[in-house]
Amino acid sequence: MTKRPSLADSMNKLKPAAPLTVVPAPVRQAEPTAPKGYYAATRAGQKKVTAGLEPEAHKQMKLLSIETGKGIEELLREGISDLFRKYGKAPIA
Repeated sequence: MTKRPSLADSMNKLKPAAPLTVVPAPVRQAEPTAPKGYYAATRAGQKKVTAGLEPEAHKQMKLLSIETGKGIEELLREGISDLFRKYGKAPIA
């Protein structure tokens, strides 16, 4: 059985190619990263607070929202303001 010719030897026998010139990759400017997830413009700079409610309390909150014509978030802000007043803190807007 005969030995196969070496690929390296075959490449060395070929006419040498022109020397390679190394061109540096262009420097990319860092793109501003968008915040993860979607936030409405009205909530920019705000933090979320969540609380678990029993189904009956959730239903009562929704009914109160309908009765008063205020959104649930507005009612929660009102309740948090009352809680702050109760403990001698400045209420939120």
